[in-house]
Amino acid sequence: MTTMHPAHMCLTVILFVFVSFPVFGQDAASSLSPQATYDSANVVVNGQVLFKVIGVSSSPAKKRAKRIANRIEALAEDPTFDPENIAIRVEDDRTLLVAGDHRIMTIRNLDAMGEGVNRRTLADIYQKKIKA
Repeated sequence: MTTMHPAHMCLTVILFVFVSFPVFGQDAASSLSPQATYDSANVVVNGQVLFKVIGVSSSPAKKRAKRIANRIEALAEDPTFDPENIAIRVEDDRTLLVAGDHRIMTIRNLDAMGEGVNRRTLADIYQKKIKA
């Protein structure tokens, strides 16, 4: 029986760990299959579909779409609200659409992946649709 030198054994273990586990810092969306289907729902305001959102276990698509629609409708009913004040705030793992201190919605990597664009591009598209 042959024995492995301790240095070779250590190197083998290190290589196994790095090959077996995902890259640290890799977000969950990047490891998801683009061909997979996800729970999605339309955000509807005043009977008009603005865009769709993807759900996750903690926030199913229909619930998420309704919350976003309610926030947009509440802003539209506010006589002091100016749609030009809708801003995009980019964070490490999400992009937010905000109006002053009010969060309209959060755009995650999964949303952008579902549309085939990056989060910032999707935020620009959604911002224009909400303003219209």
